[in-house]
Amino acid sequence: MARQVTFDLKVLSQDDGSCVFYLVWDEGKRDLFASQPFLGRLQRDYESWQRQYLRYYHLQSEQPVTRSGTFSVRPNGDPSAAVRNAEDILTTTFLDWLGAGDTRSIERQLQTALLEVSQTSEEESSMPLGVNVFLACGDSRLQQLPWEAWARRLVPQGLPSNSIRVIRTARDDPQGLAGQPPPESLKKPRVLAIVAEDNHLDVDGDWEIIRGLRPVADVKKAKWLPEDAPHVITRKVFEAIADDRGWDVLFFTGHSSDQENTSGTFKLTPMVSLSVNDIREHLETAQRQGLRLAVFNSCSGLAIAQSLTRSGIQAIVMREKIHDDAAQEFLTQFCQRLREYQDAHTAMMQTCEVLRSAENIKFPSAHLVPSLFSPPRVLPYRIKSYVWRQQMRKWLPTKRELTTAGAVLLLGAVPVVQDVLVEVRVALQAVYRDITQQVPVMAEDAVPPVHLIAIDQRALDMAGITEAEPMPQAFIAELVDEVSLYQPKTIGIGYLLDDPDAGSSQLLDTMREVSREQGSWFVVPTSSDRNLEVFDELQQLEVSLRSDANFYTWDVDTPDDSDLEELCPFGYLMALSHSLNASPATANITSFRQKVDQAVGDQEIENVGNDFCKSVIALTNTVLAENEQSRSFIHQNKSFLGWQSIIDFSLPPSFFYQRTLASNLLEESSSDADTTAQSSDQVFIIGSGDYADAEDNYSPPLAIEYWWCLSLNRPNTQDSNQGTRQSCAYQPRSFSSSEFHAYMTSQLLQRHQVRVVPNYLMTGLAIFLGKGTVLALQKQPRAKRKKLIRTAFFAITGYGLLSLQLYVSVPVLLPVLFPLTVLLNYLGPITRRIF
Repeated sequence: MARQVTFDLKVLSQDDGSCVFYLVWDEGKRDLFASQPFLGRLQRDYESWQRQYLRYYHLQSEQPVTRSGTFSVRPNGDPSAAVRNAEDILTTTFLDWLGAGDTRSIERQLQTALLEVSQTSEEESSMPLGVNVFLACGDSRLQQLPWEAWARRLVPQGLPSNSIRVIRTARDDPQGLAGQPPPESLKKPRVLAIVAEDNHLDVDGDWEIIRGLRPVADVKKAKWLPEDAPHVITRKVFEAIADDRGWDVLFFTGHSSDQENTSGTFKLTPMVSLSVNDIREHLETAQRQGLRLAVFNSCSGLAIAQSLTRSGIQAIVMREKIHDDAAQEFLTQFCQRLREYQDAHTAMMQTCEVLRSAENIKFPSAHLVPSLFSPPRVLPYRIKSYVWRQQMRKWLPTKRELTTAGAVLLLGAVPVVQDVLVEVRVALQAVYRDITQQVPVMAEDAVPPVHLIAIDQRALDMAGITEAEPMPQAFIAELVDEVSLYQPKTIGIGYLLDDPDAGSSQLLDTMREVSREQGSWFVVPTSSDRNLEVFDELQQLEVSLRSDANFYTWDVDTPDDSDLEELCPFGYLMALSHSLNASPATANITSFRQKVDQAVGDQEIENVGNDFCKSVIALTNTVLAENEQSRSFIHQNKSFLGWQSIIDFSLPPSFFYQRTLASNLLEESSSDADTTAQSSDQVFIIGSGDYADAEDNYSPPLAIEYWWCLSLNRPNTQDSNQGTRQSCAYQPRSFSSSEFHAYMTSQLLQRHQVRVVPNYLMTGLAIFLGKGTVLALQKQPRAKRKKLIRTAFFAITGYGLLSLQLYVSVPVLLPVLFPLTVLLNYLGPITRRIF
C-alpha cells in the first residue's frame, strides 16, 4: 500500500442550483459521483461573514482595493467577536452541507483511504503519510468557500491534522500539465521578490521578511527607479521574471484584484498595473526554467491563481482582501516555515494555524483567506536543503559534455593522433619563432654540438659500393679515419653492425688506433626490437659502448623512460659519453670502465646488467664524485613526472648539428681541417644520408620543411640562422634516423628539454574550468554574463598565445586543440543563448 493516495475532485454548479461532486482516483480506474443542492443559507452565511470581515479590517468593498488600512478596538467590547461568530456560522453550515446526503460518501472514501495508508509501515518509504485531494471548483462562488477547513474536519483523531490536504487546482488542464512536475533543480533555490511601491504599505518590511530566506535560497529583488517611466518599469519586471538563470519561487507583495481582468491584476506602483495575461509569456519562460511556486501576498487573488495554475505554476493567494498587518504576519510565518524546509502547503496551513490561535486573535478569520493552487497531481513545492551532494551533482556532465570529453580523451590516447598533433604544433612553433624573431643566433666562431657525417650516394659511387645494405664496414672505417682528423671525443656509428664482414678487422683496428691517439669513445647501436646485437669482437672492444638505436619519432628518450632490460638510448649514451670524456678524471675509458665494474660488484647494484650507461647512472654520486659536469648532465636530463620530452624541431637544424656529406669529407685533405679546436668539442655521428638503399630514411617533419624553405640549413654560412624567405624550391630529400639522433644528442648536451604537459591533464583541467565557468555564468545577470563570456573568449585567445610563448621561454608544450575543444563545448550553448 502506498503511503500517499491522490484524488481528483471536481465540484460543478448545475443550472438547477445543485452541485455535482465527481471523485476520481487509482489513475482514473475508480470514481465516485454525488450530487447535493446548494444551500441558499450557505451563500447568505458566506456573505454575512464577508461583511463582518471587511468591516473589521476597514476593507469595505466601496473603498479602493487595498492591503492597508487601520483598525482599532471599539468601545462596545471585543471588535473581533462578530467576525469570529460569523466565521463559526459559515464553517458549521459549510461542513454540515458537505457531510449530508450523497456527499457523505465522498467523505467516507477519503477517510477510508487515509486509514489504509496510515497502516503502512514507517520503514516502507520516506514519503509522509497522507491523502492529497486536488480540488477543481466550477465557479468563483464555490472557490470562495473554506475547503481547507473541510480537510481538517475529515482527519480522525490521533493522526496529524494535515493528513488530508486539499490542494486547489484549475478546472481544466489545457497544457497537459497534470502529473508532470518540473525536473528537480540541482542549483541553490532562487527566489524573485516583486515588491510594489506604495506609501501606505510596509513594503520595506515585506522585503526584509523575504530576505530572511537567504540562508536556504538565493534571493533577488526586481529593481526599478522611482523616476522610471511606466514602460521602463514593466520592461524591467518582464526581464526579471524571464531571467534565463531561472527562479524557483516568486513573491509579490502589494495590491491586486480580481475585478478588472479575468486573469487578475496587480500594481507595481500607484500608476503602473499589470495583468497576468501581460506577463504570461514571461511566466511560461520562467516555468520552463524551473519556476515552481508564486506567492501573491495581496488581495483577491483567485483569478491570478487560476491563471498561474494553467501555466503550470503553483500559487498561494488570498481569496479575499487582506489587511497589511495580517498579510505581513502571514508572510513572516510562511517564510519561516519555508526556511525550515516544509512544503508550501504545510507551511501555509501551519501559518494559518498560528493566525487562528488565541495569541493572534487580533487577526480574526485571516486564516481562512490563504489557499494553495497547483496543477493536478503535482505535489506542493518544497525548498530542499542545498547540501554538498547537490553541489556535486551540479558538476556531473551532461550527455553532450560527456560525449565530447570522452571523444577528446580517447583521441588523445591514440599515438598516431598524438604524433600528428605534436608535428603540427611544433611546426606552428617554428613559424612563431621566425615571425617573432626568437630564433637563437649562434656566435660567429661557434659550431653546433653535433657534427653529422651523412653518407650520400655520391660517396658510395666514389667508393665503388653498389650494395649499401648492409653498409660495408671497411667504408665506415675509412670515414672514421677521416673524422679522426677533427680529434673527436665521441664518435657514434649509426649502423647496426650485427654481422662481421670482410672489413670488420679494418674497422676494429681503426677504432683502436683512433681511440689510442685521440682518446675517442665509440658508441655503437643495437636493436632491442629486432633482437640484433653487435658482433662479438666489437662487443668486446674496450673503446666501444653499446646502446639501443630504437627511438620514437618525436621523443627524446632517457634511460628512466626505457625498460630496465634495454640498453641506454643511442642519443643519450653519445651525450653522456661526451660529457664523461671531457673530464680528465673519467677520460680514460679502460680504467673508468674497470672502476664502474668494480663499484657495481661492491655495491651489488641490481637492474643494470652489463650496461655501462645504466651502471654509471646508478653510481652517479660515487664514481662521478670528481666529475661535476657529468653529474649535472645526469640529474638535469632525468624524466620529469613521466612527461614526454620531445625533439624540438621548432629550432632550425643548424642550431643543433652541422651536416657534412661523406663525399665532401672524403674529398677534403688534412690541411682543410682547420676547425680542429672547435670540432673536438663536437659529437660526431656517422650515419646514412639521402641515398637510394637507405632503410632508415623518413619524411621530414613539417617544421624541418619550414626551415628548409627558409634555407636555414646552409652549412658554413654565418648568417644562416637569420633566414631569408624564399620560395620552397629546394630539392626534397629524406630525413634520416641519424638526423633524429643528432637533434636528440644536441638537446641533451644543451640541457634543452621540451616537456609536454599530458593531454589528459589539460583536458581534465579544461573540463573542470569549463563546467565551473558555466556554473558561475549561470549565477550572473544577463548583461554581466555577456561581458564575462567575451572575457572568457579573450582568455582563450590569450591561452593560445601564451602556450606559444611558454614553449619558447620555459620550454613546455601546453596542449591547445583538445582542451580548447572541450572548453568551447561548455561555453557554446550558453553563448548561443546569450547572443
